[in-house]
Amino acid sequence: MEANQFILALSKTLPQSCVLGLAVYLLLQLLFLVDKRSTPLIKFNLYYAANWLLFASFLVTFFHYFQQVLPYKFVTDSGSTASVKQILATNIKPDLWFSARFWLQHYTYLLTGFYLLGLLFFLLKFTVSIFKVERFRNPKNLKLDDKLTQTCIRLKHNFGLIKTASVYVSAKISVPLTIGFIRSIIVFPIALINQLSAEQTETILLHELAHIKRHDYLLNLLLC
Repeated sequence: MEANQFILALSKTLPQSCVLGLAVYLLLQLLFLVDKRSTPLIKFNLYYAANWLLFASFLVTFFHYFQQVLPYKFVTDSGSTASVKQILATNIKPDLWFSARFWLQHYTYLLTGFYLLGLLFFLLKFTVSIFKVERFRNPKNLKLDDKLTQTCIRLKHNFGLIKTASVYVSAKISVPLTIGFIRSIIVFPIALINQLSAEQTETILLHELAHIKRHDYLLNLLLC
């Protein structure tokens, strides 16, 4: 009973969540189109807030349907109910809304199964990514650069950062990146170090420090 209730609640929540997500996305695009003064930081914060809004809306909608105790009066895999038979027995043509609901609820288990398989796939992909990041942080792959770390300590005051990020170099990456939330580190490609001037190096460090200040690493994990 509870398993069926879970599947039915999820199957009703998914279409509404997709429609709401599309509406929020179009609204944000319209807002950015009208307001040309929106900075990248404002856009990032709005997109982040919108994702949390959609997630909260998904949970509220799901629990709303999950707690419903109204009888299920649509066709299931085992057959049809009396209410559907009465409609089909009449000469009244079902409207588009009813047809859509009828189709969705008829394929409830199939749609929910695809969603759960997709969710499982991304959870596995996320787990593998975390494992790869932790393996990359192995001392065998990274070498501490004292000079760049001192430069980073000097530049962090531009952002009012309290914590310090150590700077490492690695031969296993091709672009600079920032890893970690509590103990953040900045990693430079070892092949790039000798090609950059001091000004270019500081610009990249400032960019990575901006990621640390905005807690982008943690936010990206939450969004996943």
